[in-house]
Amino acid sequence: MTPRYERTLIVSAVEGLGASLARVLHAAGLRIGLTARNTEKLAALAGSLVAAAHPCDVSHPEQVDAGAARKEPVSRFALFPSALSGACA
Repeated sequence: MTPRYERTLIVSAVEGLGASLARVLHAAGLRIGLTARNTEKLAALAGSLVAAAHPCDVSHPEQVDAGAARKEPVSRFALFPSALSGACA
């Protein structure tokens, strides 16, 4: 796998497909940003990948807006919504 992007943000990333995708993309050399509702699992996965952790419940628009206002905006990441396969937080 040769990634086109340098960084990615994975939504609902702490279990299943999201966590697997984070590990694969991290191994491919991408900088990883992770979002999830479960802050304990989010911190554990982010720590193991040296990834940025962004606690967020995407069903709450105000949390998504707050995430977009961060120092490193979401728009700088390629977006991989693992939630497409089902909620994983």
